[in-house]
Amino acid sequence: MPESQWLDHQGKRKNYLWLAILVVAVCVAAGIFIRNNSDVFGVSRRQMKDPVTAAPVPVVAEPEKNEPVLSIPAKAMARVPDPAAAPVESGKIPQQARAPQAPGKTPAPVQKLPPPQAPVPSANEVVPLEGLTCRLMDRSQPSIRLSLLLSFTENKALKQEILVKRDNLKVMVKKTLATKSMDDLIVDSLRNDLKSGLNSVLENGAITDIEFKEFRIEKVE
Repeated sequence: MPESQWLDHQGKRKNYLWLAILVVAVCVAAGIFIRNNSDVFGVSRRQMKDPVTAAPVPVVAEPEKNEPVLSIPAKAMARVPDPAAAPVESGKIPQQARAPQAPGKTPAPVQKLPPPQAPVPSANEVVPLEGLTCRLMDRSQPSIRLSLLLSFTENKALKQEILVKRDNLKVMVKKTLATKSMDDLIVDSLRNDLKSGLNSVLENGAITDIEFKEFRIEKVE
């Protein structure tokens, strides 16, 4: 091959090589540019794929000529009866409107509660304690003749104990009166002292009340 052709061939190869390098550089630059602006190109593509459709416009029917134009809240209020506007008869209180019952169903009957019952008091037992002659603190003062009725809540064991310990209870009554003078013989105070003394002897219950069946002052013997 002549030297001139060989040089021409080498020059063309260099030109092709430089052209290829330029094309690769342009493609790389274009790729970098598109990657950095992907949000812009992505939005445009989505807009092209998903076109925005306009929302349908609701069509409002025109009211008839004879029907007054009312808004929805006004129509709802128009169906609710006004209790203040209803006529009130003398001596009667207007009742609230009841909800309409479904067809074929009867309203459930209203159950009436029984009236509250008062607690039934427990029955009381009474045991007499009679024939007591008691001396007071001062021997020169008159003696006291007593007959007592001991009341307590119904209790078989307590009643049996009182009957068994009747003599002990009489002794306790005499001891209580032996600490009193004529000025101390006040009914309420004496009742409380006797009740406290008698309950100290009992173990199966307590005496709730004492009634003086006989309270007599006798002469000094």
